[in-house]
Amino acid sequence: MKNPNLKATTLHTILTSLVILAIIILVGGFYLAQDALRTKAASVNGSSTNSATNNTDKLTLKQIEDQITAAKASSEKISSILASSQTYQTQVENDLKTYASANGVTIANLNLSPTGITGPIVSGVSLNYVTVTLKNPVSLNNLLQFMQAIDSSLPKIQIVKLSMTPTSDKNSVTVSPINLEVFSN
Repeated sequence: MKNPNLKATTLHTILTSLVILAIIILVGGFYLAQDALRTKAASVNGSSTNSATNNTDKLTLKQIEDQITAAKASSEKISSILASSQTYQTQVENDLKTYASANGVTIANLNLSPTGITGPIVSGVSLNYVTVTLKNPVSLNNLLQFMQAIDSSLPKIQIVKLSMTPTSDKNSVTVSPINLEVFSN
């Protein structure tokens, strides 16, 4: 088991060659690993940029969806406040009769086209006047409830002119014709 050709100089040459070969392999391996890591980092950076772009796009889309939802809600609210220009007369007449009967007031006359200015106040919104004549005398409590129902109505109806005079009965009044404004689109 003795190897007669193995001398100290040969062994030194073999070991030196092995160390140099190991260093070359380590340097090559380090270079290949560094190149693989650089490639992987570039792909991860690209995907994170794409992800950030996608997240920005998603955020922008979400903001647009929120704005559309808010616009729809505003449009629905405006539609409920404004009467339709085609049906406002029927709607106002029905609403006023409903408010009157619910509050113990009798409408003697309802004039949906009285003299007065009818025209746009804001683009797309028209102002229409209505005159309501009540059967007199009217209970003061019933009149107040009727006025509150008108004031809280949708579509929006506003009392513009109301004049009343007391009667001999402390709980009732005589009401002159009531002028109302109706907003329509």
